[in-house]
Amino acid sequence: MMADNLNNNLVLIGSGGHASVVASLSKTIGLKIKFIAVPFAITGQDALSDVEYLVDDDLMNVRNKQDYILLNGVGQKIRCNLRADIFSKFKSKGFEFQKIVHPSSYVDPSSKIFEGAQVMAGAIIQNDCVIGENSIINTNATIDHGSKIGNSCHVAPGAVVCGDVLMGNNCFIGAGAIVTEGTKLADNTIVKAGQVVNCKGI
Repeated sequence: MMADNLNNNLVLIGSGGHASVVASLSKTIGLKIKFIAVPFAITGQDALSDVEYLVDDDLMNVRNKQDYILLNGVGQKIRCNLRADIFSKFKSKGFEFQKIVHPSSYVDPSSKIFEGAQVMAGAIIQNDCVIGENSIINTNATIDHGSKIGNSCHVAPGAVVCGDVLMGNNCFIGAGAIVTEGTKLADNTIVKAGQVVNCKGI
């Protein structure tokens, strides 16, 4: 079940570029980040100067995990499963992740956005789509009618996924790429920036 209890402690995982975008979006939609979780102790961070930093291991060991809601601030890069690994690791310990949707995006009411998914500014998700857990629909990306996006996928800025596409898990669709109507993509598929892929292959 996707966490909707905004009274819980909101924890942003990561402190890099994608984390800064997630932090900005969270502020835009009225979510207050209370902690930032990072792999090791750090000092001198100023991205969110009023936020307390936690080490990942300390977060993993908190007793009442239901008191914390997580935001995955780790982006997804080609051939790097760190984002998916983080999601799986914390889910296995009983944590839940917050989904976030930018107010300038459009999500048709018939579409489903699952736990931990992130829909960024200007993205369009048309009718009867599914966006899987922990996936990113990035700035100005388009997901057209009936398309199913698997878990831990990244549809990069400006990419277009046409209608009735079936995308497996851990896929990466590069900036400005086009996936044509009815295409099926296996798990771990990579479509490079600007490429066009159809049912006959890349």
